[in-house]
Amino acid sequence: MIESDVATELTLAEATMARPTPRVGRRPVGLSVGIPLFALLTALGAYAAVPMAPVPMTLQTLFVLLAGTVLGPSAGAASMLLYLFVGALGAPIFSVGGAGLGWAFGPTGGFLMAFPLAAAVAGWCAGESKRTVPTLVGLVLASLVIFLLG
Repeated sequence: MIESDVATELTLAEATMARPTPRVGRRPVGLSVGIPLFALLTALGAYAAVPMAPVPMTLQTLFVLLAGTVLGPSAGAASMLLYLFVGALGAPIFSVGGAGLGWAFGPTGGFLMAFPLAAAVAGWCAGESKRTVPTLVGLVLASLVIFLLG
């Protein structure tokens, strides 16, 4: 009995060691680091604001585009969904310290709701090749998504 338990443990250990490193986009960074990191950077970008009426200009757009380009379309969109989820729960991470579900229906709501789609567009256009022209096209299209939905 003991011998079979040891054999099972060795098999599980070998199987665990054989797993590839999780990837986020094109970098060997764990999903548990990349997604929250870009959500945090987007939150910090909300505080770097130039007051304008009715919507302030912030660095959030920069971090949305970077999230898609660096993390890829799925993880980039996931990081923006995490950002929106935390803000909807009440953390003051939207522009000028806004928080809660009500913020999503105000003047900045369309911009906020466009963030996951814009990150996905940027990541999809940047793709695996890292070529300059497709990446620039993706950044422009992702910016258009944000401003058209905003």
